[in-house]
Amino acid sequence: MDLKQLAYFVRVAELGSFTRASIALGIAQPALSRQIRLLEVELRQNLLLRNGRGAQPTEAGQLLLKHGRGILHQVELAREELGAEFVRILGYFREDGTKSVVAIEEAMRRGDAVALIVPAHTLKGEAQQFGAGALADAAETIETIARHCVECRQSPDELLPTVVQLAPLFSETMAAFDRAINPLVERRAFGHRAAGAPAFGRL
Repeated sequence: MDLKQLAYFVRVAELGSFTRASIALGIAQPALSRQIRLLEVELRQNLLLRNGRGAQPTEAGQLLLKHGRGILHQVELAREELGAEFVRILGYFREDGTKSVVAIEEAMRRGDAVALIVPAHTLKGEAQQFGAGALADAAETIETIARHCVECRQSPDELLPTVVQLAPLFSETMAAFDRAINPLVERRAFGHRAAGAPAFGRL
């Protein structure tokens, strides 16, 4: 079990709906359902009763919801206590993530599936550490399909829509972290592109 899966479960259980939870979390519903199912498989318990009216926690789910809220609350307290240290680490994530996104875009322009794998893997791992589920899922998709393309000697063209959305998603993720650290921070874009670099998607 990881914090991302736990946070996803808690949100679904609290909202009583995969649809509402996916909107609140900013991730696709199939990806959310997959993560919850992986959690159920790992715990060997059905955590949610799924029906036409939504999703309600089972007895095991209610127990996990109770403890899950406590765990997530403690994690949030730890982040607050870390204070400046968390801000410093977040700065590394911003820098490394920007480099990974640029490397992915450049590899996509060249149609180089091999060159997509390492930066996508790096971005996925760092995003997971910060609980940035949507960003991690996008990076994982890029890495998985790129590996398949290398094995089958295919072009990674099918990844174009995902790669086009990656930079905006990364900027939105960093903006959300900045607002969490300082609620008064202005909503602005982060991860500035190098001067003269074209906006991705204009291949």
